Amino acid sequence: MLNPIEELVRLAQSRGLSDDSLDEAVHDAAASAASAANNDGLPGQIAFLNSQVGVEESRKIIEGADANV
Repeated sequence: MLNPIEELVRLAQSRGLSDDSLDEAVHDAAASAASAANNDGLPGQIAFLNSQVGVEESRKIIEGADANV
């Protein structure tokens, strides 16, 4: 039995999609997720960063951020 990702990859392949075919959809989804995180303030932003780059990289980003922005 295929997991959901494998099933969707097969669907995309059966439709003749290439690596470039979903670029715009991925960018749109990521922008939407980032916008929602920003709308949730610091907790949402930090949760988003953590989910994308992990705790240590999030810490580095926070430590390097400008408080006057």
